[in-house]
Amino acid sequence: MSEKTRSKKGGDKALTANRLTDGVAIFLATDGSWVEDAREARVEGDDAGHAALEAAGAEAEAAGIAVGPYLIDVARDADGAVHPTRNREVIRARGPSTHPHHGKQAEGLSGQEAA
Repeated sequence: MSEKTRSKKGGDKALTANRLTDGVAIFLATDGSWVEDAREARVEGDDAGHAALEAAGAEAEAAGIAVGPYLIDVARDADGAVHPTRNREVIRARGPSTHPHHGKQAEGLSGQEAA
């Protein structure tokens, strides 16, 4: 997974991938499930936690649940919701860049409010 890492060394990380069945961006949740809403992502802040996330990603890939898992940089807002910090990941969390009345944007699954 290291060749696909799109994050800086250290700091808070979440694990993202694409769901194998439909290609939708998904995030590993605290309960071990995969969710479409980045705000529900499990966050780890140290090397051991990052390794655990990567192991969960490898397991999901081997099980045919997810494809291309990798760590992303995240931050928490005042309410504790998780948000990607890099533009590429913000766009992935929001869904395809279409009209805001369609897709995840219309459903409120943005992962981060529009700037």
